[in-house]
Order: sequence, then C-alpha cells, then structure tokens
Amino acid sequence: MNPHTIVGNTSLWNNLQASLASQSFPHASLFIDNGQFGALPLALRCAQKLLGKDDLRWEQWADLYMMFPFVKHGSANETHEEHLDSWRSFVQENLYGSQWDWTQFLESGNKQLIIPVAAVLEMQRKIHLKAFEGQNKVCIVWGADLLRENAANKMLKILEEPPTDTYFILIAEETSEMLPTLLSRCQQSTLVPVADAEIEQGLASLNIEKAQMTSILFQAEGSMGKALQLCQQASGTESFENLWVIGLRAAFRARGNKAIVLELLEWAENLSRLNRETHKAFLTYGLRLFRAALMHNYGSASLGNFVSETGFDIKKLAPFIHGENVLEIIELLQDYIYALERNVNAKMLFTDLAFKLTRLLHQRETA
Repeated sequence: MNPHTIVGNTSLWNNLQASLASQSFPHASLFIDNGQFGALPLALRCAQKLLGKDDLRWEQWADLYMMFPFVKHGSANETHEEHLDSWRSFVQENLYGSQWDWTQFLESGNKQLIIPVAAVLEMQRKIHLKAFEGQNKVCIVWGADLLRENAANKMLKILEEPPTDTYFILIAEETSEMLPTLLSRCQQSTLVPVADAEIEQGLASLNIEKAQMTSILFQAEGSMGKALQLCQQASGTESFENLWVIGLRAAFRARGNKAIVLELLEWAENLSRLNRETHKAFLTYGLRLFRAALMHNYGSASLGNFVSETGFDIKKLAPFIHGENVLEIIELLQDYIYALERNVNAKMLFTDLAFKLTRLLHQRETA
C-alpha cells in the first residue's frame, strides 16, 4: 500500500494539517493508538510536513530523530542507536505494527521492551545540535508508554524546555502508567477504529478476493494493522472460519461418543503447529464468531456483522451461544490469548480449549 496515504482518522488528520498550515502545530504531541489504527504513519506525515520533505523516505531525513523501545543486551549505557537497522527493517515491513509485533520481530521471547534513561540522554544530546538543513527538527518517540520512570522524568525536562524549532511526537498504546506531568505537557489525540470501507480502499492494491476481504474486515475490527497481518496470513493458512467449523462440529459430536475425542485431539494438534501470532488471530476471530452467534440468537443479527466465506450457517450455531455460557466462552478465549503472549505450550492450550468448548456448547440455557 502507498505509505503516503493516511487510512482512516480523517478528522484528526485534517485538524493536524490545519495546524501545520497555520504553523500552530504543538511542540509536544501524543498520539494514543491501542489498536494499530495508524499512529506511526500519521506521525511520519506530520514530520514530513514539518521538515519540508517531498517524499516519505524517512530514513534519509537528517533532522528526524526516532526513539523506540528495545531489549537490552546487557550494557548499562545501551541506547536505541545500536538497534536502528532492526528498527528500520521492522517499520518497512510493519508500518502499522504494535509493540507486541516489535517484540516478535526481535525474537526476544519474554524479555521486556524498555526505553532506558541512557536512550533519552542520547536523544537529548543530539536534539540540541543545530539542524542539519537549517530548519525544524522532529523527534518521534514510538512506545512512549515504555519509558522507565527516570527516563520519563528526563523526557519531561526536555518537553518543558524544548530546543528552538523542535517538535516531539510521542506514540503510546496505553497512558495509564505514564507520568501525569508528562501527559500534561502534550497535546493528546486518540486514534479511533478505521471504517471498513477505508480499510478496503487501503488494501485495494493487493487485489484481494471479495470473500477473503469480507473475512479480513470481520476480523480486523477497524484495525489497519490487523488487516495487513491477516492479508499476509491468508496466503499460507487455512481460513480461521473453516478451522473453527471443524472444531465446533467435532465438539458437538463428542458428547457420548468417545471416538470423536481423537478428532478433537487432532484438531488441537493441527492448530498448535501454527505460529503464535496466528494462534492469537485465530482466538480473536473466535471471539467475534461467538459474539455474532449470540446476536443471532437474541434477534440482533445485524450487530454481529458476520458474513461466511465458506457457506457456514451461523444460525445453526446461534442457539448454543446464550447467556448461560457466552461469558465463560469469552473469558476462556481471552485467557488463552493472554497465555500465548507468555509462551504457554500451544498444544496443551488448544487441547484444553477443545474439551472445555465441548462442555460449554452442550450447556443448556435455563428458562
């Protein structure tokens, strides 16, 4: 897709363009993006305007400084400068990527991403240098919510007394753990989910088939980042809908039929062979599938927004998803997503899912 195109959040982008045109763009901004809605593309477009660039080859912009969290290898004075090559590769492949995606890109396992104080001090040293091209300087801090407390205090000091003609654009997924004083120094903008039509337009160059596009939009939930990931997964992975249908049919037949247990075990083993990001996407798809079934059961099918790509009739599932079991099913899937982020054994997880779903799907709704 064209990196020059801002997908979604049109109102915010229009407001930002107006402030750029009137030279009233704030010296400290914070973009809050907890759903891969496009904060980094937005920040890069703002930086492009502030630096007077004609293209988006941000790697070549001498007066753009990029900060990001990383996994320390041991040195107390280690900064993000030592990880720039990896970061550039990540952004080229994952412009809408999340902090979790960055962790997976680094193959860092359970190691924690941080922005240490040494990184902020290095940024402070460079940002006070004269602009190479004699105009503005821009610092984008991706993952600002991962600033350690002492690093956050150093960042606050810079924002309180910024160098001349310097702009800071912070990007965070969550703000609950950020310093209140740091937040107060920034003009905050919260990105919102992208409309399906805008996502579809953003993916137009990928020539995706209509049925596949419908499935991607259903799963993406307004996230351009998720939509792009789903496009990549679709090329080598059996559809999530089909995988769920196989498991659900086996679960329905398993009660009173011990032979079907082998089918459930085979289903769990086949799922376990997929990678962890696909596991999470599969479970997230399940959350939407069961929600859609619940909406059908209670006469609000339009709210479920489910369109099958395989011919599966969700009306057949709907009577089995109700007030007696839906909360437990949702909690179960959410717990599994959380467990996957902590590298739980996938085969054990999906085996447990198969048997617990069998029990829950046969649970009747009381009058």
